[in-house]
Amino acid sequence: MFYRITWFMVAIFLIVPVIGMSLMWLRKSWSKAVRITLTVLFSIYVIVIVIFLLPSGGTGPDEQSQPDQGQDEQTEQDTDQEQPGEADEEKDEQHERDPAEEKGDPKKQIKQGLADMSAANVLAIKGSFDQEPYDIELVLRGVQGSTESESVKNMKKGILKAVYVVKDSGYDIEDLDINVKYPVTNQNGLDEEQFAIKSNFSGETIDELAGDQADTDVTELDTIADSWWKHPVLNG
Repeated sequence: MFYRITWFMVAIFLIVPVIGMSLMWLRKSWSKAVRITLTVLFSIYVIVIVIFLLPSGGTGPDEQSQPDQGQDEQTEQDTDQEQPGEADEEKDEQHERDPAEEKGDPKKQIKQGLADMSAANVLAIKGSFDQEPYDIELVLRGVQGSTESESVKNMKKGILKAVYVVKDSGYDIEDLDINVKYPVTNQNGLDEEQFAIKSNFSGETIDELAGDQADTDVTELDTIADSWWKHPVLNG
């Protein structure tokens, strides 16, 4: 039979080892020792072929995609980082901003600061607010006290309160005029609202005031001011 020919047996062993070993054991002309030896050798041959054909290494599809994922994360981080040119432009814009814009509307801030004043009422806030240092004029109405001296003291309290509101606002002040209106008896014996006190405080004087309003003696306000005028009919 053709399958008993030696060259055919060898070829079958190399091409299909399982069939070759089956045919070998059917061939009685070879000794048992030879058949065992060939079986072991070709079994090792088959194992080597199987190992060679298996995928090598632990690099599955998920592991192969990890480098790309890391690259995408790095790209996102680079995109999120602020560009040097943009940071410089933002800094330049901050330097170009007017400090008054950062502080807000000076008239509104002063008005809010005087809202809780009890010694006088705010009639007007005037001045030049285009650019610091500011020239400000405040017009107040004094609150009547139990006596004329008490009324004058209320006016001084109102002036002192207004000075500290302006001081605490943080604005650069050139001059601050605070004028107080109050009913004054005229020559005809009638009460007429007139300016009872006119005062002026320079920016330097305001800066030199004590940090806390409570540390400034209201009775000495007329000596602290750069100029002070009181209606001659008033006492106190």
